[in-house]
Amino acid sequence: MKRALQAACLLCACSVASASSVETPPLSGETAKFLSRAGLILASRSASTDPGVTQSQRACIASVRPESMASDYQKVLSQELSAAELAKLDAFFASSAGQKYVDAMINDEPLDKMTLEELEYMDHEVGTASINNVFKVASPANPRAKKILDPALHATFGACFEKV
Repeated sequence: MKRALQAACLLCACSVASASSVETPPLSGETAKFLSRAGLILASRSASTDPGVTQSQRACIASVRPESMASDYQKVLSQELSAAELAKLDAFFASSAGQKYVDAMINDEPLDKMTLEELEYMDHEVGTASINNVFKVASPANPRAKKILDPALHATFGACFEKV
């Protein structure tokens, strides 16, 4: 049980850092939605193979809305990434190329469903380093992200693991 909650914490983790005093434009939140959705899917997979997780706990995890932690991820991303970088990432994750990337990442598949043009867009317009940075920022190894995400993870998944 504890291992599944730890897996949920690990898989849903995100980022935080220095907040800018410059007003940022409104963001679509697509990057945060991706992290929230991917984390939930990975947590569900982890719980489904963990013998210490009961059927009712699995059902509880499965009932969590995919976007349930998007606002928490958005807080982390907004503090770690520049508004310009986050806007580029949001545009990417909202695009068809971004959706193919999300599907590949969630399903642990190669990026072979993406066209050459989509791969070039991802590499040149957004930057592979920027996309990879999202995962670094969202890592449980990032103490600023952990500070924001741990309470959110416990609020989101804690009820699934309370003793009855």
